[in-house]
Amino acid sequence: ESDGYCVDRCDLMYTKQATCEATPNGRCMWDDDDSVCERQCSFLYLRASLTPLSQKCLTNAMCRWDPSQVLVKNECRLKLRIRPK
Repeated sequence: ESDGYCVDRCDLMYTKQATCEATPNGRCMWDDDDSVCERQCSFLYLRASLTPLSQKCLTNAMCRWDPSQVLVKNECRLKLRIRPK
């Protein structure tokens, strides 16, 4: 990738929440609902794919698509999630 990091396969590389959330530059995020490590919403654009970014973003329950942003790579954002106490 352009920033010198390899493309993370968060789901294969990290199986524990602590290691998932400690990835360089916050590239991965932990999905409590599915107990799996996923690529952070703002890094979805880095994975090589024929699927448009908007579709990748919308299919991830933890992300939201915001077409009003100027930079394409920043249009996919993490949703605000409120967890019950």
